[in-house]
Amino acid sequence: MKLGLQHRSRACYNPAHPMQNQRALLAVEGWLELGDIDAAIEELHNAPASLKSSPDILRLWIVIYARKQRWAEVETICEGLLKKVPDDHFAIMHQAEDHLAR
Repeated sequence: MKLGLQHRSRACYNPAHPMQNQRALLAVEGWLELGDIDAAIEELHNAPASLKSSPDILRLWIVIYARKQRWAEVETICEGLLKKVPDDHFAIMHQAEDHLAR
């Protein structure tokens, strides 16, 4: 199952540790593809500080909260993501999905 998260912004990467950043993102995506949301959440909490507010991490939180049907959190994170990346189609789509789910 693909998550549609292949689009990664360059802004989220710490140039000093590009491999560490890449591994952190891949680990979270891997746990989500395996259906282990708790492990994905743990990986997100352990992600490098340089990634924690990046658009890529915010998109992963949106996926997690949508799977848990926690729509208020989805909406809040979508709003934050759209402030960082105003034309982010991922956030726009999930924001619409949030309104349909309510």
